[in-house]
Amino acid sequence: MDEYKAYRKIQDRIDKEENALLKTYPNEVKEFLQAAGSYHITTIVKVDHAQAIRKYLLETGNKPSTYFKEHKDYYKGWIRDEFLDSFYYAVDNVIYYQHTDSSYRRTLRSGAYEDNIGKIAAIISAFHKDSIWGKDAMGLLCGKFIEEEEIYFTFRRDRIHDYLIAAELDRGNKELEDYLEDQIFGEGTSVNYEMIRGIMMSKSTRLYEALGKLLLAAKLQEGLRQSICENMDCGREEAFLYFYKILIDNDMFRFSSVIRAGATWTGIINTESSKLDRISKKMFELCYEYLTNLDARKAALSSEDSMELYMALWAFGCHDSRDSSQIAKDIFANGTPHQRLVAMYYLLEM
Repeated sequence: MDEYKAYRKIQDRIDKEENALLKTYPNEVKEFLQAAGSYHITTIVKVDHAQAIRKYLLETGNKPSTYFKEHKDYYKGWIRDEFLDSFYYAVDNVIYYQHTDSSYRRTLRSGAYEDNIGKIAAIISAFHKDSIWGKDAMGLLCGKFIEEEEIYFTFRRDRIHDYLIAAELDRGNKELEDYLEDQIFGEGTSVNYEMIRGIMMSKSTRLYEALGKLLLAAKLQEGLRQSICENMDCGREEAFLYFYKILIDNDMFRFSSVIRAGATWTGIINTESSKLDRISKKMFELCYEYLTNLDARKAALSSEDSMELYMALWAFGCHDSRDSSQIAKDIFANGTPHQRLVAMYYLLEM
């Protein structure tokens, strides 16, 4: 079978079904749903319907799920009914997830729903893609697909997305939790990117522990170690801290993949991507101290040491970027010339 023709056959079927559905929506909703699958997460806010959602969240103080329940007719059929409760859960938990997903990101979260419109759009897109197959979470992971669909997944990697995994875990899908644990501990580990991210976004301490053991496995491949570490910050802060402690306690910043991951979380990779050998273990220990010690974090805001000040701002942003942004603006207005330069750099890179 010609694999590309098989892929195109399935993609054309999906496109046809999507286009028929999109014609039933108001134009601004149609534009938003199309944009959700293609726009960068930080630029979709320019779309009219995204601005309308943001305005609603800002003015009412309601959670995103309330908006989508009140306006469910706008999106009828875009996400299968069986996934709606998990979708509502996911959008309401968006404030606990990493704000952006770029490889050149800095770890940031925002406790304001209206600041997370791009992430909400990404969740809508992911749940829609998981809905087109007519299967539940376990069916997506290990159910049977026709031959052309199996080929399609070799071109489009994801059978299931991280947001659905996280929501199903937190809503008590024990069958899914058992399955993921089996994948982690099974011979020839078959844990993939979406599974790792789904675990990091979830509250499943059982799977934190299992994935932590995999991270420490003596024969762990460097690529898998990098996948785990580079996605540590994508979800909940408690997951990030759990895995960060494993790295510190086991001296894992001796591995280049872990250093690269740390450079990604902190945003240092923007300027040091070709100079990872210059990034010290001490810097990452400082990051962990500031994440876990509020007094140390606050004290560093008065430092003339660029690294200490930058990492303190970074640690505040890991918890809530609204705090780090305001602190950086205050330093820029009132700090010493050197501190102002660091604050300006932080703000420009947000």
